[in-house]
Amino acid sequence: MGHVVILNEYGKEFLHVHPSNENKPTFETSFDKPGIYKIWAEFKQNGKVRAFPFVFEIKNK
Repeated sequence: MGHVVILNEYGKEFLHVHPSNENKPTFETSFDKPGIYKIWAEFKQNGKVRAFPFVFEIKNK
């Protein structure tokens, strides 16, 4: 269904996440530290693989 790759802003921390549900593209993970993260989500739709890049910030709790 898809997967997600996440890198921290320094490119030193790497996460590879698969869907937490087999019927829905729902992804779950946690972050040890606040900061800027880059995410690439990849999905197969109608036989084509599509990648979507995002940048987001995790703030202190």
